[in-house]
Amino acid sequence: LTVDGCKFHHNHSDRSGGAMRIETFCQFTGEQTDICNNSAGIMGGGIHMYGYAAGNLGKYDVQYYLTEQLNVHDNTAQYGGGLGFQLTAGCQLEAGSSFNLHFNGAKFDNNRATVKGGAVYFENLSDPAKNYALNFYLNRGSLNGNKVYHDTEDHWNSWLYGSYYDKKDSGGNVESEEAYKSCGGAGYVYNSNIGYEPAQAETGTLTMNGNKAMRRGGAICVTGTKASATLRSLQADGNKAQDGGALACMSTSGVAESSYSKISLGDMELDGNTSIGWGGAVYIERSKLEVGTKAEILNSSTWIGGGIYACDASIIDIGDAPISSNKATTASSDGGLGGGVF
Repeated sequence: LTVDGCKFHHNHSDRSGGAMRIETFCQFTGEQTDICNNSAGIMGGGIHMYGYAAGNLGKYDVQYYLTEQLNVHDNTAQYGGGLGFQLTAGCQLEAGSSFNLHFNGAKFDNNRATVKGGAVYFENLSDPAKNYALNFYLNRGSLNGNKVYHDTEDHWNSWLYGSYYDKKDSGGNVESEEAYKSCGGAGYVYNSNIGYEPAQAETGTLTMNGNKAMRRGGAICVTGTKASATLRSLQADGNKAQDGGALACMSTSGVAESSYSKISLGDMELDGNTSIGWGGAVYIERSKLEVGTKAEILNSSTWIGGGIYACDASIIDIGDAPISSNKATTASSDGGLGGGVF
């Protein structure tokens, strides 16, 4: 599938792929393609990429490129307001194949999801025995101003000032899956990997600014078993969430340390991110965090862990990185703990 200069506006799908549902190779080329104000009832308000259902080609490395010719904005869905990428047990390629999505200059701005992944939802539900690799390369482009919240905008605004916490059932108990709903304002990754390609990253910048998640990971939320995010050469500023104003990482409950999910930061900027719970910039639960050279965590604020919050046997390795001018405030009775790291 080759797309050149098309306009997909005001389309709707009751299930997935408001503008496009793609099950094979696709490239965007030539003039800019504009995907705007589309909606889907479940996944991929703008685009839904569904693994690879074009027949068994043996072992293969499938490549998708999101280039400067693609502008995806103001779309909505439950999962992945702009793009839903889903790999299921129905994939027909041989074991050991890989699926690679290269974010090379595309714009995914001002999209909204009601459950997970305001701009992008990236999910690997394939048979573990096939050992498929699902990789999302964040090289350059923009993921700005996206949102994920499962209520109204007015409810979001009231929550942001402290009147909304976890949704509870009639008995006052937190609903079991709420920790994983409304996560990943710009992107949500499950059992998959986020990486970058230096040669591409050097030709431009990647911004993830001004995104919001009602629950965790204002910009990105990484979950699952052995999921990972290696983040370099990017700017993630002014994002907001309840926990982890910019980033959140949560491994599957009960996994061994060897199967922890992980975030690795280097040569990047996290500036002015906020939350009203734990982790002004970064929230880590039962996971690993590496803060490497030139990873700046600045001017973030929350109640506990102004820069970084880690819990539940998480592992943190902090190297030559400035963690400066962050604040843990006393807006709650148990707040004001760990201005830089908790």
